[in-house]
Amino acid sequence: MNDSETLTRAPYAEILCVGGTLTVSTAPGTPPVELAAVPPSLCTDLVEVLAYCARPRKPEEILMFLSDLGRTAESAAELVAACLEHGLLTSQTVTCIGTAAPTAPIGEFDTDRFLALRRARRYADYRDDSVFDMDRALMEQLLAVSPPPSPETVFEGPRIPLPHPAVHRPDSLLNAVSAMVFAGFGRLRPATFLDVLDVHLKPVPSDGARHPFDAYLRVPPGQAIPAGTYGYLPSAHSLVSVPPASPDDNAPGVFTLHIKAVFERSQWRYRQGIAYESLALDYGHAMATMRAVANESGLRITPSAHGCPVVADQPLVTETVTQIDLLQEERC
Repeated sequence: MNDSETLTRAPYAEILCVGGTLTVSTAPGTPPVELAAVPPSLCTDLVEVLAYCARPRKPEEILMFLSDLGRTAESAAELVAACLEHGLLTSQTVTCIGTAAPTAPIGEFDTDRFLALRRARRYADYRDDSVFDMDRALMEQLLAVSPPPSPETVFEGPRIPLPHPAVHRPDSLLNAVSAMVFAGFGRLRPATFLDVLDVHLKPVPSDGARHPFDAYLRVPPGQAIPAGTYGYLPSAHSLVSVPPASPDDNAPGVFTLHIKAVFERSQWRYRQGIAYESLALDYGHAMATMRAVANESGLRITPSAHGCPVVADQPLVTETVTQIDLLQEERC
């Protein structure tokens, strides 16, 4: 047996770098303590160290990790010492059998690191009115540079109204599909966000009211609406015919819903990588809501192998994220 020293991230360690000033907090509910004026790159390295030390690490492992990040041996040792001094890392002695230090099972590292990075990032507290003022000022600055993308894609052509779930029961395949699409993409009413941005209020939540998805619907033969591929207009709960990318070969009784991400809507408001995290959360909200409505309406959702509908030629702006088939379930 041998004793091995390991270092672990403190349970409540948080760091924040604003305007070159680094602050840390190591206990819940305690105000952050200012350390020093530092380059923002140091804050990034500290976040990486805390994420790496979500599980016990030997000091030499941490130094090697910092070396891979481009730090010299001397600066890496100084950074680890500062983390220990300010309580961001805690030291413990582990007794293990043999010569190898204990390691976690393969495959857990990415999850540990992701969760640690989430905890190490401080979020704005919107219970504080000053946060709203700051956010509003930021939106006004962005608006002065460029207008936000439209909250919906406007398709040209005649509109075909869908049965509205407020006045039609989901007692047919078309009515059930209409209710599901409205739950995920429909507009309840226009609204103003932060008294600055004109947005759509929808049945599902969305970060910053961005709602970064468009819906396209393939309608099969034998419905009250002619068979074909349509773009969905949330503001009117209507369909507009669009040219299909492949023949409309849906079998009778099978609708296909195509969901496309419109990255610009999130990227306009969130100018960092969080735009993609926000998009994934919004997608989860929409899909979970539609599945709940589909279950209540007797719709069965299955993955689709159909081709994607044609959209405006905007590479890296619009991209299909999901294609699902919708058909009526037989109920006893």
